[in-house]
Amino acid sequence: MPEIITSYPAVLGAVLQFYRKKQTLSQGDIAREAGVNTSTWSRIENGETAMTVEQLAAAAEVMCITPSELLRDVETKILFLKERGVITKKYRTEVDRITKENSSLAISLAGAALAALFISFPFEKFGSSIAHAFKLKNKK
Repeated sequence: MPEIITSYPAVLGAVLQFYRKKQTLSQGDIAREAGVNTSTWSRIENGETAMTVEQLAAAAEVMCITPSELLRDVETKILFLKERGVITKKYRTEVDRITKENSSLAISLAGAALAALFISFPFEKFGSSIAHAFKLKNKK
């Protein structure tokens, strides 16, 4: 049975994307405030690159939330995932290495798929290999 893994940057990115959309802001709106270009902000939301504390503070401010609230939400989501058998690694590079070495045994969860997971339940709505892997993992 494949392991489902994600990373802290991926979870943070999904949470940032959720709050950005909740405030009906574009990636460009947040990128400008955070001092990065839109493609960099997209990579942040997809968990592909890290952000600085200054960027986190600027993004939080424009989304009308505190940095500590954002980070608490990240921790809540990580606990939520853990309860469902998802392993959260500290570094994106760990996830990349594991999925590359064990492509048939590990599914990486990031970006839009991770964001959708936090928004859409139950898992039956997904109809994907990720949903199938969750069902198998939770039957233990």
